Amino acid sequence: MRKLILIGLGLAGLAASPAQAGNSLYGVQTLASLRNCGGATAAEECPGGQRLRPFATAGGLWRATADSGYVETRNIPQQSSFGRGKGELAGDGLALPVLHAVSFSAASDARVNGSALGFTSYTYTGAAPTPFSLKGTLTVDDSFASPANPLLPGGAFVSFYVGIFDADVFAANYVDFANRAIDIGPFLPCDAPGVLAFGGAEPAAAGGRFTVSATTQSCAGGPLMLQPGHSYVAYANLSMFTNRGGYLNALNTLTTELDPALGDAAIAELRQSLVSSVPEPGVWAMMIGGFALAGAATRRRRQGAVSA
Repeated sequence: MRKLILIGLGLAGLAASPAQAGNSLYGVQTLASLRNCGGATAAEECPGGQRLRPFATAGGLWRATADSGYVETRNIPQQSSFGRGKGELAGDGLALPVLHAVSFSAASDARVNGSALGFTSYTYTGAAPTPFSLKGTLTVDDSFASPANPLLPGGAFVSFYVGIFDADVFAANYVDFANRAIDIGPFLPCDAPGVLAFGGAEPAAAGGRFTVSATTQSCAGGPLMLQPGHSYVAYANLSMFTNRGGYLNALNTLTTELDPALGDAAIAELRQSLVSSVPEPGVWAMMIGGFALAGAATRRRRQGAVSA
């Protein structure tokens, strides 16, 4: 039993060590929010006013799945407005982010956001530099057509982003290790710390089902080249905003994959040479067992001290 406790504690210490931060990063974080429109008239934009209930959040650093949201059912004027975010690290056989969201602002004075983000760090173990890019594809299952200005009544738009970051800079600038949370904006350009390549789009809802995709483009021009021994973060963010009657449903999904334009040979090399930070299920089971036994042992020690 003591051996299992030490294994669990040792793995936890490794995950939390600042020295290991650059090559042991992964997480999924979700959020849903509901605000009023701050008194905007039907002819005015809805900037998002007072928050009408606390953010619904889940996940964080070292979480491979997360799901949060709410449905409004009573006691407030925004009845039946709802938002949801869901995410997992399960894409393309490399634990890349797969994100889902839904947003519906049913009332005449509601702005709703359902959002999710996910990221995984990788160490490139290949012998020579190799090109690297990601493709994100968003499929919206259903929507109400938005006016040209999505901040007007009935408006709805999506913001989705796929980025590649230097892992050490990502850890230093966007990860709150103390609270195991991620503090990062939905759309980061090349002048943001650590961004090596990115792609994304912010389309208004087209009505019904629609698909849009984006591929990361190197901030340095030309292809982004992975360097042997270096660590990188693959990051994706999906946010769905609706106001005063808008509707977006993308519970299937924003998927992230190795860019098919890299070609079969480069993709095969990457699959062999990218070492993911996400633990195997068996390792997670060992960690959880170790945490449980460690907690039980601590409780027994405290009880013994009180008895004494």
